[in-house]
Amino acid sequence: MSTTEPLAVETLRILRLRSESGLRVQLAIPPRVTPRQVLSGSVSPPLKGTVLESGGHGDLVGTYWGTLYLVSERFVAALEGNHITGWRVAPVVIDGRPPAAALSLLVITGTSGPILRPAAARAPDHSRFGFYLDGGTWDGSDLFLPQHSRGIHITASAANRLGQMRLRNVEIVPAGLPDTVRPWVGSEPIAAIVVAVGFVGRGPTRFHDSEEG
Repeated sequence: MSTTEPLAVETLRILRLRSESGLRVQLAIPPRVTPRQVLSGSVSPPLKGTVLESGGHGDLVGTYWGTLYLVSERFVAALEGNHITGWRVAPVVIDGRPPAAALSLLVITGTSGPILRPAAARAPDHSRFGFYLDGGTWDGSDLFLPQHSRGIHITASAANRLGQMRLRNVEIVPAGLPDTVRPWVGSEPIAAIVVAVGFVGRGPTRFHDSEEG
């Protein structure tokens, strides 16, 4: 549910690939199209991909394009079964695809305004680092892409639900780190501060690689 209150970035998480080993698919992006446009669903499917690295695969598969991921049917079922919002999948035609690997492109439809470094009066009281989202610009989706920022953001409650599903090759880390946040003041970006993963005692959530569940 969206809110007009400022939302501390540190209360959010980032969905990402745990490991780049195993199956990897090179996704062909049309000329003059950015990965962000593909991730947000602005490109008409299907896209084409080529298996460049074979091997076993988890429920999240890398494409050599940052946060562009292919997902298994098991991952899709986990999102649907937990009523997680802000996403859809798009078909991908994959050359050299193993018969057992049914994979689709994860598209993020949830949106918000940019991540801000606020004046003290606007910062949520519980925010240690000050980065926040204007709640009025967030559409309330569990999965979403803040404007001008890298990374697939996910609410803590949705992350917790996914954590019960034993998904393979999926990692969720705290948001607010320099590789996922590009804070803005007004219309100008400001430099991010280097902070290690696992700050303030919250390390990444790594899901199981087993076939169980």
